[in-house]
Amino acid sequence: MNYFKLFLQLVLCVGFSLLVQTQVVAQVEDTDAQLQAFYQAQGGRSEFPEHYQRAIEAFLYAQDELAAGQRQAAKQRVDAVFNEMPYSADIWADGATLFDLNVGHPIAYYGLRMLDQLLALEQSSNGKTIT
Repeated sequence: MNYFKLFLQLVLCVGFSLLVQTQVVAQVEDTDAQLQAFYQAQGGRSEFPEHYQRAIEAFLYAQDELAAGQRQAAKQRVDAVFNEMPYSADIWADGATLFDLNVGHPIAYYGLRMLDQLLALEQSSNGKTIT
């Protein structure tokens, strides 16, 4: 048995795993920075209604989680938003034109519905990857 080859494969696997984890962390940190800049440009996070914050942040973080393979975390995040703000509830349109921003009308609604559908389809695919 070639132990050097086995050792090299192990090092490559661990290195690749660390690289992927670093990229996921960097992506989330980038989302944090982007959200902070977005809010700051409009006078701060407190200038936005709570449901607005909840929707846009859930969409962005669930997208990061899905990209990182954290499907359960993404599903829990998306489900939590729709449990608090049901599909087609009037609250989705409240503040949609705030600061003349274009984050969707209703706010992040269609992005969250897309993620909701992707997660539901993937769950029903019996372990097969949806591409």
